[in-house]
Amino acid sequence: MSPLMVGGIGMIALLVLMGLGLSIGATMMLIGFLGLCILISPAAAFSKFGIIPFEFVSSYDYAVIPMFILMANVILVSGLGTDLFNIASKWLGRFGGGMAMATTAACAGFAAISGSGLTTALTIGSTALPEMKRYNYDTHFSAAVIAASGTIGLLIPPSAALMVYGIVTGNSIKSLFMAGFIPGITQALFYIVLIAFLTKKWPHIGPSSGVKTTFKEKLGSLKQGGEVLTLIVFVFVGMLLGWFTPTEAGAMGVTGGLVITIARRRMDWQRFKTAIIDTIKVSGMYYVILMGAQVFMYFSTVTTFPTVVAEAVGGLSLPPMMIMVVIILIYMVLGCFMSGNAMMMLTIPIFYPLILELGFHPIWFGVILTRVTEIGQLTPPVGLVVYSMPALDDKLQVHKIFKWTAPFVGADFVHTIMMLLFPGIVLFLPNLVG
Repeated sequence: MSPLMVGGIGMIALLVLMGLGLSIGATMMLIGFLGLCILISPAAAFSKFGIIPFEFVSSYDYAVIPMFILMANVILVSGLGTDLFNIASKWLGRFGGGMAMATTAACAGFAAISGSGLTTALTIGSTALPEMKRYNYDTHFSAAVIAASGTIGLLIPPSAALMVYGIVTGNSIKSLFMAGFIPGITQALFYIVLIAFLTKKWPHIGPSSGVKTTFKEKLGSLKQGGEVLTLIVFVFVGMLLGWFTPTEAGAMGVTGGLVITIARRRMDWQRFKTAIIDTIKVSGMYYVILMGAQVFMYFSTVTTFPTVVAEAVGGLSLPPMMIMVVIILIYMVLGCFMSGNAMMMLTIPIFYPLILELGFHPIWFGVILTRVTEIGQLTPPVGLVVYSMPALDDKLQVHKIFKWTAPFVGADFVHTIMMLLFPGIVLFLPNLVG
């Protein structure tokens, strides 16, 4: 059996096993290990299988993942994350659709702590949904706003998706964080403008006039949640100016989060223990995914399967940008059936070498890939963030939420096209930092 045929069988087996619900990392590790046994030797497979886990556990650079996850969990268990919604509602609530706009702004702020779309949506949504109900917003529209805004967590640093991409491809995590910042902010602005349009066109989904607050009340909201905002700015600016590496930034975020929560009397031993346990669980999941991806990528390289697929796509009689559009369309189709992590791990070995060959910037591609992954979280049948919304209110019907996420997906398409046409939106900060 030729290596190419083994690679094709391995790819099909991977898709089948993931479709049956098996763990992404464990499945990739299993297929990669068995494939190496067949193509090289069991001794080589065991050797690779033993080296990779040690490399991940012992690497200082890879500690960036648990550091930022712990920072997010410290803020999460203390309940301080919901203060961001209070700030946003005081400053944006006066506009038509203001509470929905505040939800988007709060999700963007919390995304700078959590790095996870699902965590962002559920944390902010637990406060935002009751508030929007109180001001007579359509419940399913409100849930769609929360779900869509939650996906911003995949893009704004510290994005877990960008960390995974950086580790797998060997690109600078700091540069990826810088690259994701402006697209994350513009995504939030796209959503805010869309909310203003939707609530004006269909007044029944949200009030045309908002809740007015005094300047004193606005300042008061900053006192309540200003420490978290200060921490976010400090961590990001510290990375931007080179005060510390991404791993050190995560450690500074953890330290700052503990100081704030202890000073606000929001931290006790039980909450701290919960934060540590949750961090171990989530970090362990990411480490297994990354280990499995490395084993599978090594197997894929031996099979030459990614090279053949890349050459087939690259051989199309199309200019490089049109090939990039084809790749994005493939991702959008895959996003309807696969989780973001699975899609990223499966396709990076195939498309990443092609992207480099076509002359595209790898940092730019990482942000585009993450942006397209966000869209998959809002589209059926997978739509992970949308399916999580009934956890906030068991009366929510998923198909009605999907109806209102459609305009946000449309905004996502426009935003993606903008980043394709104007790469400077992505690369401005990384180029500025150097």
